[in-house]
Amino acid sequence: MSIKSLIQASFPILNEMPLLDEMEKYCLLKNYPTDSNLIDIGSDLIYMPLLISGNIKIVREDKDGNELLLYYITGGETCASTLACCFNRVVSEVRATVLEDVL
Repeated sequence: MSIKSLIQASFPILNEMPLLDEMEKYCLLKNYPTDSNLIDIGSDLIYMPLLISGNIKIVREDKDGNELLLYYITGGETCASTLACCFNRVVSEVRATVLEDVL
């Protein structure tokens, strides 16, 4: 299945062909296994993950290093915190941990 087809199937709102053509040029398919970190606190983010499948937990840390759960994302979703970091060109303040293998 092509990248364009995967995006269309998982994100039906993204239905404009010029946008999908552009995304297909630059998108990269990556698999992340359970218990790996997709994004870590302090990472320089130059990409935005679009989950095709899987589950991810998004957390922040308090000043003592304790995790604070923000939300979960699953197939057909993306991370709002990552979007903000990419748009503002700031390092990540969240950690994204894979709970179920991700594509």
